Amino acid sequence: NLTQLHLSYNQITQIPEAIANLTNLTQLHLSNNQITQIPEAIANLTNLTQLHLSDNQITQIPEALANLTNLTQLHLYNNQITQIPEAIESLPKLKTLDLRGNPLPISPEILGSSNNVGSVEDILNYSRLLRSGEVDKKIFITISGHKETRRLFLGILRDVFQKIHKSLPNLEITEWVPVPNHPNHPPLDYQELLGQESMGESTITIGKLRLKLDLRQLLDGYESVESRRKSQKRDNDLDDRTAYEDMRDIAKLAVSRPIINKAEANAMSENPQFTNNLQGANIANLANQVKDNASQQASNFNQTSGANISEILQLIGNLRQTAAQFPPDIRDDITIDIDDVEVEIQKPEKERNLPKLKKRLVALLTAATLVAAPIAGMTDFANNIMEIGNKLNIVLPLPFSK
Repeated sequence: NLTQLHLSYNQITQIPEAIANLTNLTQLHLSNNQITQIPEAIANLTNLTQLHLSDNQITQIPEALANLTNLTQLHLYNNQITQIPEAIESLPKLKTLDLRGNPLPISPEILGSSNNVGSVEDILNYSRLLRSGEVDKKIFITISGHKETRRLFLGILRDVFQKIHKSLPNLEITEWVPVPNHPNHPPLDYQELLGQESMGESTITIGKLRLKLDLRQLLDGYESVESRRKSQKRDNDLDDRTAYEDMRDIAKLAVSRPIINKAEANAMSENPQFTNNLQGANIANLANQVKDNASQQASNFNQTSGANISEILQLIGNLRQTAAQFPPDIRDDITIDIDDVEVEIQKPEKERNLPKLKKRLVALLTAATLVAAPIAGMTDFANNIMEIGNKLNIVLPLPFSK
């Protein structure tokens, strides 16, 4: 006459065949054990309404479960189940199907979140699509834990995928963000959200759901605001090779004609088109000093190319000290470039992105050439950039001079 059997949190490794004799059983609780298999004998428990087998090592759901026509709850959370048999579809009274935490090819949005189990209808419908072959094969990766931890690991995963994507030519990549608490609504385009934020929008409106979402809060869950700003900076004109060339052309034009005398120099500085105080003589002087230094560095290249990381980081520290004196309107951009250089330097040598390093160093060198305000140590700033390039075996264009 036993109707309920509670044996959770033990070290049970198998369900005995004798379970078939408990025909009046309505609830069977065997969660948090070491069970690897559900026996066929369970088919005799036709009065069973609740079956709890979460946190075990079960790999397969047997077809015998089709006989449990009174079953309303089936809990198989956190096992090793890889597919859902058709037998589950024949359970007419099933209201709860907990398959979260299993290596199933089904999105967590369908199986359910950490707080809510997915609907039986959605799970079974998706299972039918999988069997029919109408669903593309996908990989679902779920990250749990604190917000900062989730975001960190998500960033690592995105970085890995971006490297894979770049290795595949002509591959179109899109990133999507699910609407919070609305798993069935079409996800939002991540790049569209970034574009909205860069235009100053603070909310995103979903009319169909009569919902307004805090845009920054939504994006912060995937990438920190500092990281997003860095990405936007990298995508602007300073990150484009053509823009670098244009800036170097400006520098070249600025020093392409010599200043004949002091009177002409004064006339140039008073002319409205030179209101930025960009004086060719200063640029030429800086360029010549950097060229002389670079020549000396090049002669010692074999000795410096194998320099250790600490030496390069010391040079980067020197750049930061000088960068603190730059005008506020360009200081942030320069700091971001220095940060990017430091991040790449600290990677294993084989993983460094040399084209990216070169772009950042060229941007810094160009900034040193074009900055209008007098800054102490500017020549050393440029020389340090050239030295970093030499130590990394990166050829940098020298500042132009007459």
